Amino acid sequence: MEEIERFEKALHLVERYEGYLFRRAMGIALIVCGIVFPLTAFMVLKAQTMANLLNMSVQAFLTFIPTVILLIGIATIIYNFTSAHVVTSRMRKESIGKDAPHMVLMFLIWFISFYLTNYVPEPFTTLSWLWAGGGASLLSYMFMSRDPTDVRFTEILIIGIICISRGFI
Repeated sequence: MEEIERFEKALHLVERYEGYLFRRAMGIALIVCGIVFPLTAFMVLKAQTMANLLNMSVQAFLTFIPTVILLIGIATIIYNFTSAHVVTSRMRKESIGKDAPHMVLMFLIWFISFYLTNYVPEPFTTLSWLWAGGGASLLSYMFMSRDPTDVRFTEILIIGIICISRGFI
């Protein structure tokens, strides 16, 4: 009986560790978003000054710098979630190929939503990032809540609602 209790305790610890890995990845994603969005907005607002410092045209600066910043942020988020998933799939002896479509779908949701902000007129660029982040968060939550094995990230839902509602104020 003691061995069964130890085994149950070990399983509980493994489940807690898996939850920790995904909560940690979510925390890093929120920190990255908290840095990338304001930094990108600042770069857009100060585009003329920064372009002059870098000896670039304003259009080239607005095309290149925010895209690089957003790609670095997205790559960081993808890396953290993928590494958490790899660790949990190794512990469960599952193939990462099984969940690859799910990860690709999440990447496409975030990439397309922020890529579409390139087509928003100049005065609404910063506002479009809020809507893109909010929309991507809501879509991510919707797809993640459909899969019964995923952890429920209510933080994503809350962030999506806040970003979209903040865009209307």
